[in-house]
Amino acid sequence: MRIKSHVVLSLEEESLIESVYSIVKPKYRIKCNGDLYIMDMFTDSVEYQTLMEFLERNPATSKNEVFTETYDDKELAQALLLQMIPNAYQGGYPQPESGTLETKYISVSFDRSNACPYCTKGIIQDRPLRLRNNIKLGRQSDISGIWWLRDYVISGRLKDLILEEGLTGCEIWPVIMHGADKPFEDLFQLKFTGELPAMAPETNIILDPTMNHPKACSPGTRLEGPVIYRRDDLIDIPDFALSKEWFGGNGAYWRWPFMSQRAYQLFKRNKIKGIRWSLPKIID
Repeated sequence: MRIKSHVVLSLEEESLIESVYSIVKPKYRIKCNGDLYIMDMFTDSVEYQTLMEFLERNPATSKNEVFTETYDDKELAQALLLQMIPNAYQGGYPQPESGTLETKYISVSFDRSNACPYCTKGIIQDRPLRLRNNIKLGRQSDISGIWWLRDYVISGRLKDLILEEGLTGCEIWPVIMHGADKPFEDLFQLKFTGELPAMAPETNIILDPTMNHPKACSPGTRLEGPVIYRRDDLIDIPDFALSKEWFGGNGAYWRWPFMSQRAYQLFKRNKIKGIRWSLPKIID
């Protein structure tokens, strides 16, 4: 595994700009948008470390970094379990996206009868999701995320591949065009029905009071460090499954989606694009 940093710098002084270019290029590409300079760099590279040292001595007007884990083909091919992370949210926002809890998308597509009345913890989807009429997947993507949710929309091509392979732990649901009130023809929901066992006790799950909703049933829940599972607990898991644990805060809690090695191999063979993966730590 390597860590990639998406670095966004605001630079105004010409001398700083020239120095950053001399450090980063030619190995890494720099995108320029006004006074913003954007680059993706591996944190173990000499260029990244040199740049960070330079910025300590010569601070940029502003600096922002987002870190992501990257894995090589061998690591992915040996993984027992892969956490799914969308590259984009082409599904847009679930509809209706405004209104009260009783009128917006949560009540339109989910059963809240056994859930917390003040947050999403415990809700169960029992009706198709509704999205804006103009949602479509691009040519380069067969799967994409939906804002606010941990669900995925997929193309008809990927739907057929999943059904032909007989992957478990999922159902294919229609998605409704909210304005037209009819199903999309080539857009479907990958509905997770599988559930993973509890994460290993070594997983550092933090209850964070700063993420509390004043009336929610539990404090905010986040993770510090890796997701950890015991190897024996992952025997005969479904191909798609949600975590048993709920994560989130401020009224929005969701379970995380995972896929098996079998599902990953289907995606790899057919060059499915649109998601990336994070690998849990597996212990004996």
